[in-house]
Amino acid sequence: MHGNLMIPYCYQSQTSAYFLRLNERGELCLNRSTNPGHWQSDEVLWQDCRRFTAAPSADDVLHVIALNGKSSLCHFHIDKTGTREIQFPIQKVPAHFTLAFSSTGNGHFFCGGANNGQLVSAVFNHTEWQQVILPYAEKLLIPVSLCIDTTGSIHLLIYDLKNGNILYCHSNALGQWAEPFILASSIKLSTVPSLWLDTKQNLYAAWFVPQTHNICCRTKADGWQEQILPVDTPLQLLSFIEQDDNIILWYTGLGTGIHTFIRQNANWLQSEHETNFRQPVRQGFPGSEWINMADKAPADSFAFKVPVHIPPPQEAPPPTPAEDDENERLLVSTIKSIIQEKNDLKALLCSKEESLALMRQRLEQTQNNFQLKRQEWNDKLHTAEKSSRSLQEMLKKREEEVRSLKALLESTKKQLADEENERKVQQAEIIALREKYSDLHKREAKLQASLKELEYETSNTKSTWNSFSSIFRKKQTDTPSKKN
Repeated sequence: MHGNLMIPYCYQSQTSAYFLRLNERGELCLNRSTNPGHWQSDEVLWQDCRRFTAAPSADDVLHVIALNGKSSLCHFHIDKTGTREIQFPIQKVPAHFTLAFSSTGNGHFFCGGANNGQLVSAVFNHTEWQQVILPYAEKLLIPVSLCIDTTGSIHLLIYDLKNGNILYCHSNALGQWAEPFILASSIKLSTVPSLWLDTKQNLYAAWFVPQTHNICCRTKADGWQEQILPVDTPLQLLSFIEQDDNIILWYTGLGTGIHTFIRQNANWLQSEHETNFRQPVRQGFPGSEWINMADKAPADSFAFKVPVHIPPPQEAPPPTPAEDDENERLLVSTIKSIIQEKNDLKALLCSKEESLALMRQRLEQTQNNFQLKRQEWNDKLHTAEKSSRSLQEMLKKREEEVRSLKALLESTKKQLADEENERKVQQAEIIALREKYSDLHKREAKLQASLKELEYETSNTKSTWNSFSSIFRKKQTDTPSKKN
């Protein structure tokens, strides 16, 4: 969630204007102006400043609380006579904190994580700060928006980092805190919510839900009323303002201009607001602040009209004796009327307190049921996630087996193809050998025939030769006998 504590701050008092900003060197600078459009040169309040908040008090003093790079706080008291530093009781805080002053002059500072992760506060009683531990034991709570109404009651929005809940906390002028009310659950905030009071002291709250790209707007008059406003871009800034008896909720997106929703008959109607003002500036007023768009820094003009500061009423001249008697009679009549109204209000308050107690009981029961249901949903979700992980692991194993089988199939197909080619080659060789065998068989038959002929001729020749030999031997035998 991006905070607004680095945006420049402007406050117009009865006699002068103040402009606070962080320069490129990380210095907290103050500019003063007694004439519109004429700003004095930079007055460096703190050289190492990372974030700051400011709020005006009823005595026309601007209070500034700044945070340096070592997470240390410093309080500056600024008025027309100059600037001085006041000791602050909280030494170390995280990045989220907020500040506002009531019409009675009391200042209220809230921060999270300063006391073992719990939400703590500090109260300024005209001269010094006193640290206060709030009655909220939960940890990881950070304040995001603050305003104080004309009765001195505090309205505070808290974000629960652990559960993602947006809580509304309220205390009366006596500092008695009510139980926190859950406005939304499981929200991942990306933009600082806006909390604002109009001139009739009606309370407005709005925040951006990035999961659904909607603005959730709550209005508290006779009760909480909710309206969902769809948007088409992630939000950078979100704020309320009142102009010409109209309540306006405006926002800026990524690379877009100012978009506005105007409240009409309890509904918010969207409209466009063309402007060239692109410098966001926090504007401070007693009890609250909101964001405006300026032409430059320090600012000379704003996108939204700045309400005129109403000076406190002047003291009337001392009354005459006759006026004293008349005033006394009017005073007695007024006191009687006030007493009667007090009794009526007391009876109404008792009735309201009984209804409120019943509503609180129902709310607590609803919250307990919701917590049980959420725990049940979380358990089911955990079981489903565990089953999903098991199925994913099984699927990965099956995919590995399929890949192994595919590789084996491809190898087998290749081996079969090689064997088929080898079989075809062997068949061709067998055919060739058969043809060669047939030729050899034919040659053998021819040779057998030739051999028989030769044997026959040899036999004939041998017979002839034997006949000739016998005749020759006979002649040789006969020849000696003749000689004798």
